Amino acid sequence: MKVNAISYCKNISQSRNVKSSKYYPRPSFSGVFDVFKKQKQISEEQQIDINIKKYLESAKQTDKSLKKSAKCFSKQLNFLLLKGKRKNYKESFSFVDMHGKIKTFSFSDVDKNMNIPSAISKWEDGQLKTTFEISSDKPLTYQITDYGKNAVCEYYFIKKTYLGYCNCDNDGQVIKQYASKNGFFQQRAKITNGRPILQTELYYDYKKPEESFCRENTSSGVVEYGYDKNKNFWSERRIISQEEYDEKYSE
Repeated sequence: MKVNAISYCKNISQSRNVKSSKYYPRPSFSGVFDVFKKQKQISEEQQIDINIKKYLESAKQTDKSLKKSAKCFSKQLNFLLLKGKRKNYKESFSFVDMHGKIKTFSFSDVDKNMNIPSAISKWEDGQLKTTFEISSDKPLTYQITDYGKNAVCEYYFIKKTYLGYCNCDNDGQVIKQYASKNGFFQQRAKITNGRPILQTELYYDYKKPEESFCRENTSSGVVEYGYDKNKNFWSERRIISQEEYDEKYSE
């Protein structure tokens, strides 16, 4: 499948429409399932349904966590802006956390249009750990980037609402998830030779789950699975050719 360089959620739409970003650990939708510690052969269709449901449950937990984190990040950012304002954002401030690590926050120059800094940086023991990049103050729109030992995580918010999330670890595994109108959309990819290769993508609609889909990139094309609400079952719907996928579903 033809792919473009990874965008790290830079073009997330504030309207929250679902559109593929052309890329994304890949579940295997076939095999044998262990039941009550003994091997029980089941059909490939049943195994597909089981694995997609596991994949979906994991994505739902991520969606739930992102919604909670939006409130925490918003509260933290407003606190930092208030504390910095007391000294016109001219001075950094530090404190020692419960683990004995020194955390320091510094501010960029004040943006003339927003009258607040466009960026806030958090340092731990002299190393950059987190950045808050503010693109608008009305409404408060910002990006948070966490620099961990094993991964870089980016979060995108408007006030207390999350728009998207992108995680890229040191092994080149990428998970990208963002909010849609009634649910969320997740993509997973593996960066190979500097380019992200799509593995899976999942769209879920909480209000109309029958409109949800799960796609897997295979040598035969992108296999799309649909959800039957009455049977509570995921099954193959169609195979999308590379040409059709590139034309209709990718950026």
